[in-house]
Amino acid sequence: MRKRYEKAVNGQVLLLHLMLGGWMYFGTEDDKPERTILVRLSFGIQHLYFIGLRLGYLHLFRELNVQKELSSLGPEPIDPQFTLQDFLKLLDDRSGKIKTKLLDQEFIVGIGNCYSDEICYHAGIKTKRSIEDIGKPE
Repeated sequence: MRKRYEKAVNGQVLLLHLMLGGWMYFGTEDDKPERTILVRLSFGIQHLYFIGLRLGYLHLFRELNVQKELSSLGPEPIDPQFTLQDFLKLLDDRSGKIKTKLLDQEFIVGIGNCYSDEICYHAGIKTKRSIEDIGKPE
């Protein structure tokens, strides 16, 4: 989930999380996907289709409440401003398992179960290792 959002024209903002398997498609009625559509938002002849939201969600907030809703989220790992030093600083004085911490959306936002496994695999760190036992070179 991104901390940034586009300013709403009507004072409302749609926050969504697709989770695993969720996807969306923007198009016309003629070219819509042949899947079960859970939600359809219409914009004239164009529609935004949400498919596979079994675990995901859509929430409509007033623009004033969006920042409050997003305030507890951690930094985004793909933000160009987010550096290795920022990550190491976040790990200072942390305890627990590395995978559990990577999944914590208040620590870093947007890392789910599959991504946390991949991150640990590529780093050569077992997912059940304690943060305290991982040296800085690792």
